[in-house]
Amino acid sequence: YHSSKKYLHTETLKSLEMQLDNKQFVRIHKSHIVNICKVSSLQSRQNGDYDITLYDNSVLRVSRNYAKKFKSKFSEQHRLTIK
Repeated sequence: YHSSKKYLHTETLKSLEMQLDNKQFVRIHKSHIVNICKVSSLQSRQNGDYDITLYDNSVLRVSRNYAKKFKSKFSEQHRLTIK
């Protein structure tokens, strides 16, 4: 996600994840990596998954496989408030 443009990238997400700064970017789903600074809120889905809202009001799912790592990084950047 980018505020003004979409990008097509030919590398795997795993490869891209290894190149990005792990203090700023975090994997949240098998299909998504987000900039932790662009996340405005986190809401539990009551099944181990979460929904995050980005500052542009996009909503993405954090799968339970990535939730623990995401919540840890999110709490480092923000005051952790889970709804």
